Amino acid sequence: MLRLETVADLNRLITDEIQESLTLDYKSSASLGRSNEQRNELIKDISAFTNSAGGQVVYGIVEIDRKPVRIDAGSDPATVSREWIEQVIDSNVQPRIEGLIIRPIPLEGGNFVYVIEAPAAVTRAPHQAMDKKYYKRQNFQSIPMEDYEIRDSLRRAVYAEPFATFSFKNGLNKIDVELVHGSDYSEAINLDITLGNKSSQPAYYSIFTLYIDHRLNVLSQGHLENGGKTNANDGRSVNLYRKKMGIPGVFPLFRETSFALCVPPFSFRVPNLLLDSGHKFLIGYEIRTPGHHVSQIANLSLPNRVMEIQMEPPIVNR
Repeated sequence: MLRLETVADLNRLITDEIQESLTLDYKSSASLGRSNEQRNELIKDISAFTNSAGGQVVYGIVEIDRKPVRIDAGSDPATVSREWIEQVIDSNVQPRIEGLIIRPIPLEGGNFVYVIEAPAAVTRAPHQAMDKKYYKRQNFQSIPMEDYEIRDSLRRAVYAEPFATFSFKNGLNKIDVELVHGSDYSEAINLDITLGNKSSQPAYYSIFTLYIDHRLNVLSQGHLENGGKTNANDGRSVNLYRKKMGIPGVFPLFRETSFALCVPPFSFRVPNLLLDSGHKFLIGYEIRTPGHHVSQIANLSLPNRVMEIQMEPPIVNR
């Protein structure tokens, strides 16, 4: 998750135009309050995040078209405090959410922005809101879960559920791409790949496969093995890089930790001819472990020489 602990961290969200996603939501401070409607929305939104991939809700940022534009006046701690938020969630979400973090960020004048981090539910999933419904996160909204989704969440403790995330420096999903004079390619871009596990069942044996657009010039594979080439579902050509993980050589992947897959980082360059073309470059991954197979793709968009990771929803098979 993004590191959101100070006003400077919040301003960086605005400067970098980090838009809302499956795991990030912006809400005004007015969304927090003691009315029944405000309490119900708080409970619904937080339970939806923990029933999905987990994530962060920032109460105190105004957004337009899913992008943050400014920090608002914040919440008065005399009305809305960290302890009050925790009590509302704990007493109205069943079962209780383990690992919930409520982080108050002080503003000038004494008010606060509240960042709530909701972990993905595993052993005690799914979590029910006070209206007796189970919610999930979809298309920037909290909507009721289908019956099969509720049943699926109940099976999370049976199988390992590894996943991967992509990011650039400091965990951001955007980076400036610079020209290198005298070269046919841009400067090197490091892609950080982090592995995690949503389930309490450890992943003892896994195969990770990275897909990366064939037009990108790979400089460092980060100790991944070449896996040849293939075509994605939309016909785009991608190069494959793989890593097999298993005991005793590799420590099991378990829910309480995550680790960088590639050390040194996987790195690549963009051909100069494509820098200003508005192209999108395909990257993605799949992880196979006993009882679980997940794949997820993303587009690296490149408008105005700013590369942004745009993740699509994961596809899970069991």
